[in-house]
Amino acid sequence: MCSNGSPAAPDHNEPETDDSRPAHLASEPSQDDSAQEGPIPLQVAPILPTFQHALTAPALPCALPAPSFTQEADSSGAPADATALPSPHEAITSLNLEWIAGAGPLAEVVIASRVRVARNLRGFRFPLAARPAELEAVRNRVNEAARASTFTADFASLNLADLSTIQLHTLVEKHLLSPLLAHMVTGGGGGRSLLLGPYGILSGMVNEEDHLRLQCLLSGLETARGWRLLSQFDDALESTLDFAFSSHLGYMTACPSNVGTGLRASVMLHLPAIALAHAIEAVKAQIVSQVGLAVRGLYGEGTAVHGNLLQISNQISLGPREEDIEARVRAVAERVVEQEMGARARLRRDFSVQLGDKLWRALGILRHARVIAAAEALELLSMVRLGIELEILPPISRKRLNALLVAIRPATLQVLMGQVSNPLQADILRAQRIRAELGEEA
Repeated sequence: MCSNGSPAAPDHNEPETDDSRPAHLASEPSQDDSAQEGPIPLQVAPILPTFQHALTAPALPCALPAPSFTQEADSSGAPADATALPSPHEAITSLNLEWIAGAGPLAEVVIASRVRVARNLRGFRFPLAARPAELEAVRNRVNEAARASTFTADFASLNLADLSTIQLHTLVEKHLLSPLLAHMVTGGGGGRSLLLGPYGILSGMVNEEDHLRLQCLLSGLETARGWRLLSQFDDALESTLDFAFSSHLGYMTACPSNVGTGLRASVMLHLPAIALAHAIEAVKAQIVSQVGLAVRGLYGEGTAVHGNLLQISNQISLGPREEDIEARVRAVAERVVEQEMGARARLRRDFSVQLGDKLWRALGILRHARVIAAAEALELLSMVRLGIELEILPPISRKRLNALLVAIRPATLQVLMGQVSNPLQADILRAQRIRAELGEEA
């Protein structure tokens, strides 16, 4: 939805467009990944005095293997040996996603990077104003374009109307579908689908707020590579599809905040040390006020921060070049990573005994709990991840921890462990799943 929380008033007439195209469609994307404006200063107030309370505060009341992605990737971003593509069933049940691998740059803090663009087809009303027949026509054109391009010829297309509510929300929990689109489909909206490439690296939502929301999702801080792959994906579809574009404004979108490049770059960060210092709000405020970025929760706009996980992304897509937007977001993410790593070092240096106690307690609860709610599990997993990164706790792979972030969520838990009839049963199955993945025998 729009940044103000509601969609822009739908225009029942197609926007005035012309055939001009931005420079990146006529040439190779820029290989200069450096930020244009230098380092971004992020001054966080001294945080050491607040660690003591956080480390002594009580805990909150209350494994599926993934491949290694270190081998050379092909032009689509998939590993070189990726031949099989996700069937609809695999897309729902598998945790075999690249971002879960935990192998990207700065993965000790950066969980994943996402770059997406919004596009609309000329001659069709925006999805929120379109009739069912128009939505079906848009979806058919997108599927035809995907089949016509060698870049996307083998992508899977999931008709979202064929999926249950639980299956839809499983895709949301894997960051392949937006909560808005899941809600649209659950409300009886047809003509909507998901275009999905290998390992979830490239995907496209059809008929959400815009006709197309294309994204690239990668492990670690990979916004530059993500933009290059996404640009190829975008170009492949635009070679067949006629996107609504204005030489004055850029790409036309349903929400004015997306007009221009239509690009949104976001980075998901794990900030447990800053959280223990009670400095999360200070960091969020300075990011927004100094560099005009948005700070969002685990599942993007309108969602809360859980497990010390938050996302930063750009708010403006009109004016700057795509490469400049990406570089700005990346530069800010790097500065926040520096703050988090500094806070971790001070924690270990000055509060080693209290810190070790808190981290071992978290692992002990997760290894032995018989009933655990999702919110408590996320908070404890955050502490366990911190302990592993600081080499205080025994090693557990990032891949396993990232998979658990998804596996313990309500919808995915039911897909993997069986449907539940009440919240208590879900909490029992969640604890069982965690024990299987983190127990001493795992």
